[in-house]
Amino acid sequence: MAIQAKSISVVSFPPHRPCSTFFLKVAHAIKGNLYEGIFFGPELCTKTVYFYMMKLNSYTIKKCRRPAKGEALIWFEWIFEETAMDSWIIGRTNRLIKLGRGFSVALSLASVAIIAQASPYPNQTIKIIVPYSPGTGSDVMARTIGENMSRKSHVSVIVENRDGGGGLIGSLAALQSAPDGYTVLIVANPFVIAPIQKSTPPYDPVKDFVPIAKVATIPLVLALSPNLPINNIKELVAYAKANPGKLSYASSGPGTISQQEMEIFKQATGIDIVEIPYKSTAQAMTDLLGGHIALFPVVVPLVQQYLRTGKIRGLAVFDTHRSALFPDIPPIAEGLGLPSYAPTPVWYGFVAPAGTPKEVVATLSDLINAAMQDSEVKERLVVMGAQAINPTNAQFTAELKVEVEKAKQLAKKLGTAQ
Repeated sequence: MAIQAKSISVVSFPPHRPCSTFFLKVAHAIKGNLYEGIFFGPELCTKTVYFYMMKLNSYTIKKCRRPAKGEALIWFEWIFEETAMDSWIIGRTNRLIKLGRGFSVALSLASVAIIAQASPYPNQTIKIIVPYSPGTGSDVMARTIGENMSRKSHVSVIVENRDGGGGLIGSLAALQSAPDGYTVLIVANPFVIAPIQKSTPPYDPVKDFVPIAKVATIPLVLALSPNLPINNIKELVAYAKANPGKLSYASSGPGTISQQEMEIFKQATGIDIVEIPYKSTAQAMTDLLGGHIALFPVVVPLVQQYLRTGKIRGLAVFDTHRSALFPDIPPIAEGLGLPSYAPTPVWYGFVAPAGTPKEVVATLSDLINAAMQDSEVKERLVVMGAQAINPTNAQFTAELKVEVEKAKQLAKKLGTAQ
């Protein structure tokens, strides 16, 4: 049996003498790994309990609450000289660390005894990885829900942005984390689309992850530059057919929902519009406003101020129903008069690495779904133009499988897989 711990327990005798020299020794010994631990000793019931975070040659001390009644403490059997009152012990399995006045402590699995029943999950910081930059829909969604989760679970919930590769960098970071429920990934459509663009997909969105909750959708709106004499989606199709290759659209690059939906739109209508990939949404918006590109399929929150002021026009939303924020903009199937047209809105959900215990997934799902029922969260979703959804995890998995096949077929048809 192996013990995988992201935290260590620091036992001190006496507890009121945190020694900087000791921490520097520990920092050198663990060579940059980040650890957190409860500082405790004979005076466990004193009014201040310290938490230590150690990394490289530095340490930070935070004053925190005392451990709650029944909170687990892992105690390591140890041997020390009675005279070595400045001795300290780092609890880590299968490791020999020399500390204090020249004495050693050998730790092994056999020396570990749990003196209290383990605290129920969660009992430490939960990290939500956002595979996109700050300010994006995924980022706002993660922070909104994470704040509520933190209040309800009484543990810290932090957001870490790992942008790049159309979401691949953040997704792989989550995949490589321990399947313990303390690292989760917020996902959107590119979670399915991006790996399929590779000749050797770096992960399988269905097999390598377990679904936690699918929480909301936000439609893309097809935004039009104000310089063009086009008033609706049918006029756009007529103009594009009369001027093949003249119009261009901004996308977020291969493997993104903006590219997928525009390429499906082009195929459905038989028009030729040139794709121009952008690394920055802000730059794409600047070029749209300046008339350098004609079209930009973008989530409603990022363009609502321009739509309200008339600086750009919204021709259609890539959804099956109208947006609550802009009910005058028709769904694309309605605007085209093609009832069979099936657009995919931007959706958001949470997943964890495969192997995460079912009871942990259930707890996370409960926390996230409870957050979605909170009035403050609902208000923020309305501002974002999002619609809350709550499929079961089985439905979420089934929908992921459908989207995988859809993305594979589109990549094959377009020849976009590398």
